Amino acid sequence: MNFDPFNVFFLPNTEDLMLYKKTVPLTNEYQGNLNDKIFPNLAFICDDSGSMDWNPDTGTGNYDALIITIYSLLKWLKNKAFASVIEYNFTFFSSTTRSTGWIDYFHLDDMKKLLYSPEQGGTILNPAKFEEIINDLREKAIILITDGEIFNYKELIKKFNQISLKPIFLFIQIGKLSKFAKFIASKGYQVVQINNIKKLKKIVLDFIKEAYQELE
Repeated sequence: MNFDPFNVFFLPNTEDLMLYKKTVPLTNEYQGNLNDKIFPNLAFICDDSGSMDWNPDTGTGNYDALIITIYSLLKWLKNKAFASVIEYNFTFFSSTTRSTGWIDYFHLDDMKKLLYSPEQGGTILNPAKFEEIINDLREKAIILITDGEIFNYKELIKKFNQISLKPIFLFIQIGKLSKFAKFIASKGYQVVQINNIKKLKKIVLDFIKEAYQELE
């Protein structure tokens, strides 16, 4: 169906939906020529293990905050008219690693299928999938979010040491700082450790706003 997944609304007092057709943003939504800009693509690498604690009834878990953060970020990108001119990679890891691969805005339904099916198992990030993202030649910003030590972090360190093109990178550690987070920090990348999950959305949005500030 050719509908925008982030413009679907229930009509009041009915069971009907209001659907908005997917369109490319009008040129007057952005002051300037989009073709003259280099917009970083966006990769999200998200821990969806059991400890991320999804509580859809109360909305108080770490994973609930992650869902809100992703939607808030996409809304900000859309408001800035960036959303349809970049590509996205959403990768979720637990006992297995599942990824959308690189997709455009109009295929974000692929992300939603993974986002709302957290595995809630262990905490293992497939090294090959990680390598594909960090060594992809696209101009990109990468955000990795986890709430613990990734069990196979030594394999990930080996992959990171072989990185060919330095990305814009943010590592968000929920809770105690992990060995992998300390390694990322030692390489000069931004690492943010948080204990209050309510800060997650602001940290991600501030990071993205900074990454795009020269393009506004």
